[in-house]
Amino acid sequence: MTPATRNDTPSGLGRRGFLSVLGGGLAVAALQGCTNDANDAPAAGGGNGDGGSDAAAFPVTVTHRFGDTTIQAAPQRVLALGQTDCDPLIALGIVPIAIGSFLDDWYDPVFPWNESGFPEKPEEVRFYDLEFEKIAALAPDLITMVSGGISKKDYETLSKIAPVVGPPEGYQDSAVPYGPHTLLIGQCVGKEQEARAAVEALDAEFARVREEHPDWGDLTASHAEAYTGAYYVLGEQAPRSTFLTSVGFSLAPELQDIVGDEYQKEISAEELDLVGDLDLVVWCTDEGAIPDVQKSPVVSRLQSVVDGNAIWLTYASTDTFMWAMDWATVLSAPYAIEKGIPIIEAALAGESPTAEDFA
Repeated sequence: MTPATRNDTPSGLGRRGFLSVLGGGLAVAALQGCTNDANDAPAAGGGNGDGGSDAAAFPVTVTHRFGDTTIQAAPQRVLALGQTDCDPLIALGIVPIAIGSFLDDWYDPVFPWNESGFPEKPEEVRFYDLEFEKIAALAPDLITMVSGGISKKDYETLSKIAPVVGPPEGYQDSAVPYGPHTLLIGQCVGKEQEARAAVEALDAEFARVREEHPDWGDLTASHAEAYTGAYYVLGEQAPRSTFLTSVGFSLAPELQDIVGDEYQKEISAEELDLVGDLDLVVWCTDEGAIPDVQKSPVVSRLQSVVDGNAIWLTYASTDTFMWAMDWATVLSAPYAIEKGIPIIEAALAGESPTAEDFA
């Protein structure tokens, strides 16, 4: 999920601003067809019953970054506070009572891959700078904060409202892979086997893409960002980077040495030459800024740009391929595969595509 290096108004900057401060339902059907268009909405579970949770699974104790949390009974009112936590819940047939969001006009957390899972427009709560009174008024009986950053202090405060499940150990904030993400949430709601099936189905989809594009295994790729006159490269744990490696590409070792363990790293104009040497570069910038980036003397001279082997995306909420990679969930990843593979193929053919070219 997108990192943060700016502290200005978050118009078009996505979770960059946030991070600087810091057989279930829909999924299996979506993965089998690699499309969300024909999916029916799952039965409401978060606020209207248990959504098919196995009552015999409770009480259940799950382990996460802040310790153990015990859920005594099948939750009836799940608050998906983590930015992307609604997707595994919807995939497992549970509609949360509210979902985490930026609460800004430019952003809409309801995307094509999850919209059929909401019977109506969901209530949104901010998943950063938490509004504890608003959260308490929702009367949740389970709060998930698996994706997105949360401090121990905020975790402890939330735990006074309801049982809270934080991110699993070993992952950066907002960079929990779809496997641990889905399985942890599945355990919380008593649907671990359904969660495991959804993860295995998505694993198989990525394997299919790699089998259909064996040549991609010999190619290097990276995600680059440009905004406020600076340039950045995403690290290997960033979800958009893991999408590229999941479909077969390799990340350039020289660039990853520069980024290290960070989510992203600002790079110099000289280091940007390494981006020019790649077989594929996925650029992302603010809405409306693509022409300016393309014309930049620093960027326009890069060989990967000259050869047309670049994809051009923005942080606009309507740029769904970018957000599908960035969310990296069991619902968004199949959408990213469906929408993104033709875009990648066009870039490798030297067509310098934008997501709008394939809308």
